[in-house]
Amino acid sequence: MVKFNLMVKADLEQISEVYPNDNFDWVVKVKCTGCNTDSEKWHDINEKNEITSDSKNKGTFHFSFKCKFCSRVGYLAISHEGAKKLTAEEKNFVPLIAFDCRGLEPIDFQPAVGWVAVSDEGTKFQDVSLADGEWCDYDEALGSPVGIYNIEHKFTRV
Repeated sequence: MVKFNLMVKADLEQISEVYPNDNFDWVVKVKCTGCNTDSEKWHDINEKNEITSDSKNKGTFHFSFKCKFCSRVGYLAISHEGAKKLTAEEKNFVPLIAFDCRGLEPIDFQPAVGWVAVSDEGTKFQDVSLADGEWCDYDEALGSPVGIYNIEHKFTRV
């Protein structure tokens, strides 16, 4: 299996950390590594959905994808190995999650809904949506606006 880290960075305003909630759907596009055909649609991947693979690919995975062009089946398993929270101190890309892939690779990511943002005062904002590429709110305890802006991501092969 080939492992890919989803690397993310963002500008955080009065936010100390950002991380996905426990039931997060990773919304990605994938590419078949057999014929290099990109998937046309977004796929929701949740680690609570476990798939047992076929007899050739032993193991438990969280997503399977059958290529429309070559009919090969690829598998993806979510791994928290090396994963970090996005923090205000970190200005560079951080590994948010890892995907162990067999027969496919992730090519794009959509932040979507389901994030937890913690303000500098400790207020937790649940189910934050980053689908628009940014988020802002007001923290009563802090007495000022808080936000997440300029979200960037990339996949790196580990």
